[in-house]
Amino acid sequence: MDFQVDMRYDITHFVLAGLYFLLCLLSIFCMLRLCVVGHFKRWQLFFHPIFFLGTLVRMVFFLLQPLVMEREIHIPNKANMFMNSLPSWFFFTDYLIVLFLWAEIYHFARGGQLTIKKLSPVFWSLTITMYCAVILLYVFDATLMQSEDTSFSKAGNPVEETLLIVDAAIFICSSLAFMIYGTAIYLRLVHSVPTANRRSLLRRIQIMTTMISFGFCCRAVIILLNVFVFPDMSERWWFDFAYFTALEWFPLLVMLGILHKASNTKKTIRTVQPVNATKRSVQHGYGSSYSNSNRTSSSDNEHAGLLHP
Repeated sequence: MDFQVDMRYDITHFVLAGLYFLLCLLSIFCMLRLCVVGHFKRWQLFFHPIFFLGTLVRMVFFLLQPLVMEREIHIPNKANMFMNSLPSWFFFTDYLIVLFLWAEIYHFARGGQLTIKKLSPVFWSLTITMYCAVILLYVFDATLMQSEDTSFSKAGNPVEETLLIVDAAIFICSSLAFMIYGTAIYLRLVHSVPTANRRSLLRRIQIMTTMISFGFCCRAVIILLNVFVFPDMSERWWFDFAYFTALEWFPLLVMLGILHKASNTKKTIRTVQPVNATKRSVQHGYGSSYSNSNRTSSSDNEHAGLLHP
């Protein structure tokens, strides 16, 4: 690698580290704001700490890459691969939380109380299964497999390639799920009586549905190309900047901004409360934010049924 390309590689990864440091600060701000306000929902207790961990690990990874590339420090490729792939699983957990929030909104609006009650065990089953599979692959990679010693993060053995293929498959399935629920919620709300809050909600749904679905499909294709066709993508100074900025950092920034304004959604969704929604469903915590019952305290969890095992 010549000096000019070497400098580009260093600058690019330091800029990426700065961008993810900004996301770290925004995540901390959101968590502090929730603590000051004293009114937070259960899903937020999971979402923001996981978001912070993902951005922190990603920032450290980018700070180390110029040193690894120039051989100033030695990090085994397995450890480098671990730092590169781990934040994706953290971020995917946050996306999964958003997906199940959308599923709860949709099924509550349709009056599907029994369906809503099934979302919590499905969420936890998917999350636990995903992390168990990932941890097993990491353990197999660390203990049983040999990996090529490279100056950049690269899938160097069949286990690491399997990890990336699983990642791509999850992106594809999640893209379809976001497209289905995002479109379903949009179609259900677009024919209702227009209000300012509802129009704002529809715009947010359109943005997130398009951005997440398209972004996940692109990431899946690029990951598969990285495994089967171009295994040395990360060696190129421009690839990490284009890939992570467009397909990870920017969507995370938009999602964090939209969820930061999600308090307006509470007023909007109330107007689509199904006629067969009973007080019993509110007492169980499902869709409590959408009920206009005066007996529902403002401190009730907006999605208690989702993240309460």
